[in-house]
Amino acid sequence: MWGLERGKVYEHLELLRSQTNSLEENHMGKTGTTKWGRIKHRKGTIIMVPESELAYKRPGPNQRYTSSGAKRKKIARSPKAIVKG
Repeated sequence: MWGLERGKVYEHLELLRSQTNSLEENHMGKTGTTKWGRIKHRKGTIIMVPESELAYKRPGPNQRYTSSGAKRKKIARSPKAIVKG
């Protein structure tokens, strides 16, 4: 197997496992890494959304398609909806 002796195969597999575990630990999301922004909801309540979604929002069912039939992925959010401070 892989041109290695029987004992070396297990050492090689352990090395691969340890490398993949360290990659998962380094690249998985950590608690507290998301930056949050505040948005005033439709009824006036304030909700928290990720900062990456502050300028855009996901369209509702009636707004998902353009007049040409293309699907919209995001639409501009009203500047009044973003809560400062």
